[in-house]
Amino acid sequence: MLTQAETRLSLKVRSVAALLDAEGSPLCNPRIHPEAAEELWWNALKHGPQPSPLIEIAVPADEDSRQAEVQQAVREHFNGRAQKLEEELRGIFRNGWSSLGIGLLVVAGLFALAEGILLLNRGPLLTSLSESLIIIAWVALWHPAELLLYAHFPVRRQLQMARNLVTAEVSLQPTPKLEITRPDFDEKSKAL
Repeated sequence: MLTQAETRLSLKVRSVAALLDAEGSPLCNPRIHPEAAEELWWNALKHGPQPSPLIEIAVPADEDSRQAEVQQAVREHFNGRAQKLEEELRGIFRNGWSSLGIGLLVVAGLFALAEGILLLNRGPLLTSLSESLIIIAWVALWHPAELLLYAHFPVRRQLQMARNLVTAEVSLQPTPKLEITRPDFDEKSKAL
């Protein structure tokens, strides 16, 4: 039973076969259709990273017996997404640390150059050039600092969201056969 703190994500599909996209995917592991996955993802983002949401999928009444198959496909899909996000997070830190190393070398070189310029002469032009080099040196650390301090937070939130969707309970809700209509198509066919 749901408590008030739990999140309910709803999705209506034409059929379980369309949801599972078995024919359209070359992968062996069960996955859900990319459009259905994105719809669930955006619904989950609206609610924020809530632990173990309930995913309710409205399916035709004669297909509600495929609960375990759909549950496995949802888990496989979001587990794959979590693995990609973990790799992205590692990449951010790997890039951040290597950028920091390069940035520190640039800072050391520019500081040495700025000090060397000041040793030559203390004129206003050379002093301005020396101070400009120091500013450029600190700007060289901007990107590594951004990567190491801030860039990982959105990826961490998405990773937590994906992990929550992996553990989500999936419930198939039988509904009468869904009629699929396209208003733009119906209007065009009447005009012909």
